[in-house]
Amino acid sequence: MCHYIGSYCSNKTIFGCTSRKETHCCFKSKLARIIQEQGRTQLGMGWGSAKNPQCDGLTIEQLQSLDFSQIDFFEFYADAFDKANGPSSGQLQGIIENYIQQSLP
Repeated sequence: MCHYIGSYCSNKTIFGCTSRKETHCCFKSKLARIIQEQGRTQLGMGWGSAKNPQCDGLTIEQLQSLDFSQIDFFEFYADAFDKANGPSSGQLQGIIENYIQQSLP
């Protein structure tokens, strides 16, 4: 549920870098991370830097401007199918659409 931003030197001494930290943006669900990763690409938004990450959520206006048909939900669908116990593909699509609507701010 996290997106890796990068790493940076968190402790510089005269001997060089003695400690590094990694930075991630973490979200409440895998679906949120997928929409953030691919939505930011569509919107031309970056993630900031490892030292100054930009993990803010997308605004409603930004979400409305996304082309969801261009977002690859394969990773989410795979999890949904693994957890699904027999619903038809139409029922599963409804479950997923419902989940997306409930996840919007």
